[in-house]
Amino acid sequence: MLFDEGGKQERTIPHRLQFENQREQLDSLSALITGDRNTYFNAIRDGFYDQMDADDWIHSSHAWNDDLHKPIYDCLGDGHDELQWDISRMFFGLVLRHVISHTGG
Repeated sequence: MLFDEGGKQERTIPHRLQFENQREQLDSLSALITGDRNTYFNAIRDGFYDQMDADDWIHSSHAWNDDLHKPIYDCLGDGHDELQWDISRMFFGLVLRHVISHTGG
């Protein structure tokens, strides 16, 4: 869980519109490849949960692995966009923020 300075649970995600648009792209790719819109997101979420179970704290660079990142990278371009790598890394962090914000409480 995340808490603001006053101790209230923080459930907001920065760059909300970007997160929602990229989540839609991820879900569409997941549906196309696996037949289930939630397969990729759930795998990424579960990977974060596994990391949180293993450690007292989590940081996106510690949770990073190619299995979790590849669907995010693939859904955001065709590999020819110079910004695809940076955008996918930011979305990876936003997904982590979303997961942490909705854990517990």
